Amino acid sequence: GGAVLWIGVTLYAEAYTLEVSQIAMVGKVERSLRWACVLLALVSASFYVFNQIISPGDLGLCCDVEYRRVTMATVDKARSNGAYAIAQQDLALMEGALFTPDAKAPLYMGMYDSASGGALVMILLGFWGEAFAGGFMLLNLFVIWYFSENRTVALPDDFPIELEEAARAER
Repeated sequence: GGAVLWIGVTLYAEAYTLEVSQIAMVGKVERSLRWACVLLALVSASFYVFNQIISPGDLGLCCDVEYRRVTMATVDKARSNGAYAIAQQDLALMEGALFTPDAKAPLYMGMYDSASGGALVMILLGFWGEAFAGGFMLLNLFVIWYFSENRTVALPDDFPIELEEAARAER
């Protein structure tokens, strides 16, 4: 939910700024670069959203992540293998399942087997789609900064000295 809001609201605001806003003054090259970032972020985000809506099993892809209920046998096996941190996590999963019996799977279940085959490819596409969407949004901020007039404002040479004096006065 949070990633969808972050990506969606940011892309909506950028599309509004580039297409509707009468206040923002955006040059032709900047507008083209910003639209490219928005469209690339939108394409990347579509992989992520698709992955969140559709599971690999729905598409008949082999070998999705397999979750199982955690039992004391699982905890004992982890302990016998020296995986005490995993055993502790398994106990926390068991406790959560005990106090929330109507929890929806895979909540409070342990991962038994990670994805492979087509399911792994789909999961990776969703992950990298989200990562690239965020990357293109950051690239868009860099484009905005690069074309900003404020970036080229010449500050007086004694400006850092004034900042230091103001900081000392506050202490």
